[in-house]
Amino acid sequence: MPLATAAIPTPAGSLDLPLERGQSVLFLGANGGGKTRLGVHLDTHLAAHSHRISAQRALQFSPSVTIVDFETALDKLQYGASRNIYNQNQTALLLAQKQHHRYGGRPATYLLNDYEALLQALFGEETRASVQFRQVVKQGGTMDVPETCFDKLQEIWSALLPHRRLVVLDATVKVDLADGVGARYDATDLSDGERVMFYLIGQTLLLPQESVLIIDEPELHVHRALMTKLWDALESSRPDCAFVYITHDLEFAASRLAAKKFALHGYVAEPDPRWDVEPLPTDIAGIPEEIICRIVGSRQPILFVEGDSASEDMAVYRRVYPSHTVIPVGSCDAVIASVGAFRAHHSLHRVTCSGIVDADHRTQPEIARLQSMDVLVTPVAEIENLFLLPDVFSPLARTLGHESAEAAGLAAQLANRILEIADKDVDAFAMRYTKRRIDRSLKVIGLTSKNIADLRAEFASKMISIDPASIHADALARLTTSIASGNVVEVLEIYDNKGLLGQAAALLNMSRNGLQEHIGRMLRSNLGQEFQDAVRAKLPSLTASPAATATPLAVAAAA
Repeated sequence: MPLATAAIPTPAGSLDLPLERGQSVLFLGANGGGKTRLGVHLDTHLAAHSHRISAQRALQFSPSVTIVDFETALDKLQYGASRNIYNQNQTALLLAQKQHHRYGGRPATYLLNDYEALLQALFGEETRASVQFRQVVKQGGTMDVPETCFDKLQEIWSALLPHRRLVVLDATVKVDLADGVGARYDATDLSDGERVMFYLIGQTLLLPQESVLIIDEPELHVHRALMTKLWDALESSRPDCAFVYITHDLEFAASRLAAKKFALHGYVAEPDPRWDVEPLPTDIAGIPEEIICRIVGSRQPILFVEGDSASEDMAVYRRVYPSHTVIPVGSCDAVIASVGAFRAHHSLHRVTCSGIVDADHRTQPEIARLQSMDVLVTPVAEIENLFLLPDVFSPLARTLGHESAEAAGLAAQLANRILEIADKDVDAFAMRYTKRRIDRSLKVIGLTSKNIADLRAEFASKMISIDPASIHADALARLTTSIASGNVVEVLEIYDNKGLLGQAAALLNMSRNGLQEHIGRMLRSNLGQEFQDAVRAKLPSLTASPAATATPLAVAAAA
């Protein structure tokens, strides 16, 4: 039987979500998507079963604490004041008290300031356990030394921050350096990250039995290296409770491997509050969960590209396609696989998707097949060649102060250098091209035989169709013809040589790294508009529009 069932109003009716012991649920949404109001709704709906930690929270750490009894301190932490002022069995009155005293009547925007209440509850529980133990011993009895919340807090803290040791005194907390070097200092001098970790650990340990913890922005102020470990430890410390995370952080969402995950696409308040919520798919083969989170959390069409987040590809594509969420996935094969997996998963069809890969020795039939899959191909062998095209290099040179005639002259010089280098590299290029074509053919060989005899025959037939000599001759002829005609655009379409960008840098009296950094700046700066337009003109046009992917609820909210 679940601890509680959360009912979330949606355009399609109520989403009833059972919250089980030891289970975590995560809602992932962009800013402005109604995340905070969802947390308030869940806290209100679950009433006495829940404890919500707002993203708006103060972190003042009192140097000393006024000790009060544990029940009073716990009431203050959970409800903002003692429950004795109301009938404890009346849920509506308890809820009203929480809204008024804990959240100042503004649960969505109020700055939660309960650090002192947290410390009072921790010390109250410590004092109660110590007094009970002392009384038993005084009366001649025996019992194990009780493990308090402070004991558990220190244990979790030490596992996460072994270089700091918490010291609990009679009414205050101090910190020692684990290596003993340096003076003991007050916990008030903790960093924001250390302070919020203390706060979150304490809040979790003090939860009443079988509660639901609702945490808004659980990643806030927590170092990424510790984020996963912290929440793993907290979930392990309270297997009797359920955890509800509400976040926009993709990395945190991906780190909650066992959580039930939902994408939060939007919220409208009138005529009645409704949230556009759907389950977040986690079973898409070939696409890492962090990327799935990015896809589902996006309000823009998706563009899969080669490289990583620091590659030149990203700088180019983000600038050229600003209306798309650009996601690097590594190799060209990963781009193709990601687009295919995306298109095959019906739950992702609210967002359109495409990909871009380098030409990379592809034949026209291959390019046509990729285009049918919404994978487009650049007009050059590799992305660096884009900046060497005369129509792109000239405006690039002008961003460095060269006049139009001088920039055109530099582009002509660069074209001649490229032709000379390619001419000396024709044989090596043809071998590279042939090997790449053979490798690609083997990957898509597509054997279908059902027995070994047929398989042998089919394999032999496929191998005969792959003719290295013919592939080599075609590559040799194609590059030689382009060089002979002086067609540098055709050369850059097929010729793969990453050293060419260094030649461009030398003509501009720059280092290769210096030119790459300048290109990045010009792609991001308004000063490089002409250069950006030249780059944009060379790349494929994407027709997907964000407006076409808007959900009904998002449209209603915009209206």
